[in-house]
Amino acid sequence: AEPARFFAAGVGDGLATYFEARTCYASNGINLVLMQPSLAGLGIAKMCYETIRDYAPQAMSAVAAKAVTPALERTIEATIYMSGVGAESGGLAAALAVSAMQKPVSEDKPLRSMQVIFAAPMPASGAVAKARVLRNGRSVALTSVDISVGEDVVVHASATFGAGRPTLAVESTADFAPRSREGVTAFNAKAVGAPRFLDRFELRWVKGGGPGSGSKSHKIGVWARNTEKVDAFPEAKIIALADIPAPIVMSHYTYPIIGSSLSWSLEFTVPAAEATGDWFYMEFEMDAAASGYCQQSGRIFTETGKLIAVTRQCMVYFEPK
Repeated sequence: AEPARFFAAGVGDGLATYFEARTCYASNGINLVLMQPSLAGLGIAKMCYETIRDYAPQAMSAVAAKAVTPALERTIEATIYMSGVGAESGGLAAALAVSAMQKPVSEDKPLRSMQVIFAAPMPASGAVAKARVLRNGRSVALTSVDISVGEDVVVHASATFGAGRPTLAVESTADFAPRSREGVTAFNAKAVGAPRFLDRFELRWVKGGGPGSGSKSHKIGVWARNTEKVDAFPEAKIIALADIPAPIVMSHYTYPIIGSSLSWSLEFTVPAAEATGDWFYMEFEMDAAASGYCQQSGRIFTETGKLIAVTRQCMVYFEPK
């Protein structure tokens, strides 16, 4: 059944919601709806984590047995409602890091690349974000941010911002021949118990299989668009798109497993403000997967085939015992 395919992905996303929300709240960052996070959202995110922690193992057994149990119902509520509200109110640590690193940089230097490492969970209070300007040249600025609790760094990120210069331009030769999204049924996040933040997008899956499908493909291809207007926040718009895919190795299983990002980098081939249009095509490829770690890379195109960003992730996955 479809819920079994995506249930574990929802559990993994829900577990991450609380720590991301705490990071964003403690450092006054922006959330998924591009506003300041609320205390209520943080509380719901914490409840999401506690509910999944207490009931997810029994719920996964119920999914495997195709049985409806109180533990399953509580976990579904956590992964769909609590995770969605908590994420929308709490936010994403990556967006927070970019926001902090952009502040000391002039607007004529758009974001060119970013790297984020999550070293430890973020507490609800006591976190301090310190951005540093490593270099601020005429064209290029290099910044970093450490989000710390006491002497311990829990999130580290770095970014490069650069103004354009008149130079020789070489067009990308990246293949762009996606299957048309016309006639493809839109992905229904609510129906399959997928992470609630996907409600913010219209998705058309046109290549490869989803988590738990038993597909042996190393690639996935997805058409995506934001269902809300976020053009005023071009960097956050592309960051949110790049964060959609789950570890591709999850599609090689025929039963639910848990997976999430471990480290992540994103590079813009053009300034994010030039990535116009509603629809974008994303194609991701898994390079390898073993010992619980999956390496994959991706490309993001405009609807007309212009390459706008490349991304790479090291992801972790867990098989149920």
